[in-house]
Amino acid sequence: MRPAHENQALLRGTLLRPAHERRAPVSRAYERRVPGGRALVRRVSLRRAAGGVRLRRARGWCGGRPAGSAVLVCASGVELTVLPLLGAPLAVLQPGVAVSAGFEVSLPLLLTGVVLLRYPQLHAVAGVAAVVLALLALLTCNIGGLLLGTVLGVAGGCLAFSWVPPAAPGAPPG
Repeated sequence: MRPAHENQALLRGTLLRPAHERRAPVSRAYERRVPGGRALVRRVSLRRAAGGVRLRRARGWCGGRPAGSAVLVCASGVELTVLPLLGAPLAVLQPGVAVSAGFEVSLPLLLTGVVLLRYPQLHAVAGVAAVVLALLALLTCNIGGLLLGTVLGVAGGCLAFSWVPPAAPGAPPG
């Protein structure tokens, strides 16, 4: 005689399918003893566990790159790009030609942040370029995106310039 769970599986047709066509379980129950002596049963989502693997992989990828500085430089480029497009109250400081000049500074600044993520070995060059472009934004982009874009760009550029690549495992220090 079959156990009840196999009978239910037969009724649903899952045991009649080949193994490669069966659906993977969505959750799994774990039992743990708590200090009081009673068992605590907890269901853990397997999708959440797979998300943990993705998170570890992302941390490993970001660990070898100046990710924080790239995020600051990209945020600066986005802020400087979006500010002239907002319209009236915020972007009235420098109308006219300043919009195109602002794009000529903010889009390369955004590209510099992407370069920092994609090519971490160019961190020094990209860091200096980010600082220069952020300071140039003071003249061309509504006082540097109301100073916020310039501050983000300079901070990200300085962090990128001072970033040190992680040492290879087993390599002697120094």
